[in-house]
Amino acid sequence: MKHIITVGGVVLALGVLSGCGGEPQSKAEPKEPETFFVRGTMRLIDHSGINYEFRGKRDELCWGEDGYSDVSGRASVVIRNSGGERIGLGSLGPGRVSDNVKETLLWTCDFAIAVDDVPIDGEIYTVEVASRGEVTFKLEDAESLEVSLG
Repeated sequence: MKHIITVGGVVLALGVLSGCGGEPQSKAEPKEPETFFVRGTMRLIDHSGINYEFRGKRDELCWGEDGYSDVSGRASVVIRNSGGERIGLGSLGPGRVSDNVKETLLWTCDFAIAVDDVPIDGEIYTVEVASRGEVTFKLEDAESLEVSLG
């Protein structure tokens, strides 16, 4: 809508609504932030802190117990940027017994880490599993994290 005002013989046209008159304004589409995904393994090492029915059977379900009872499938996984801001949230997959005897001389319970659509915000990040403290990683290592407890 335009209003016409006459002032001393000069006609002024005033645009009342934004976008009236002048050059057409283009609305910029909001740009989606670039994202990455985090993949890896959270390994609970058996010091009698793992519960599974058939000790020694590879691929059986397992979970933490006693002081590790917060470590189980669906435990929270939080990704933070270098400023400490939470930018990604996921959860652990189900725990599976693994015979990593060559590496640890003990059985382990391995949980898959998966967090999708984490906005790229620098090169350094942290991952925290089940409120167990933060582990720092670089963007280039986001697809192959290894976190251990026990």
